[in-house]
Amino acid sequence: MADADDRVEIDVEGSGEEQAAKVESAQDVADRVRSWQAGAPVDTVREELERAFAKAGLSPDAAEIEQMAQRISDEQGVDVEQG
Repeated sequence: MADADDRVEIDVEGSGEEQAAKVESAQDVADRVRSWQAGAPVDTVREELERAFAKAGLSPDAAEIEQMAQRISDEQGVDVEQG
């Protein structure tokens, strides 16, 4: 189980199953970007997250992306949860 400090809550629309699938997809995006960009400048991480979320058809808000980008840049974990 992830550390409580690793949690990033995102708002997603849809039914329970749709929401769960979107959160899982968002976690996949965060994990993929983290594997390549951990420790990179926050601007670089943010751009990679924005591209990857767009490609996945997801649209977390700017604050959610910023929180993830900062954590990845700081080489910390990201545990995406439904907000």
